[in-house]
Amino acid sequence: MRYLALFLLAGVIFVGCATTRETTTEAVPSSSHRPVIVYVQNGNFYDSTVYVSSPSMFVMLGHVPSNEQRTFTLPDIYTGGEDFRFLVRFTGAPDYLHPAYISAIPGDTVYFAIAYHPIRSTVWISH
Repeated sequence: MRYLALFLLAGVIFVGCATTRETTTEAVPSSSHRPVIVYVQNGNFYDSTVYVSSPSMFVMLGHVPSNEQRTFTLPDIYTGGEDFRFLVRFTGAPDYLHPAYISAIPGDTVYFAIAYHPIRSTVWISH
């Protein structure tokens, strides 16, 4: 009986080692599934909350403290070619709506520099 138990145990171990494991490989994301990254540099003395605004939607990206930089991901709804612009709500100061509409495609990087004087803020895109 003892030999039978050892034989069965050896058989179970052999079968367990002999089975193949399914490997998972992550596919390289296609260009249509790559996110749009938004870098926001707040050069103003006020903390700010940054929003993305379009004619049909208004979405908060996040908070950027005074004289700091933050990185955000643009919501997918804006990566289909819909024009958008940035709205900045300063803590203790009037809101600022950047006048330029821009559009981004998947994989783009958007840079938004909030200047000390918000009217001098700039936006540019790297493809």
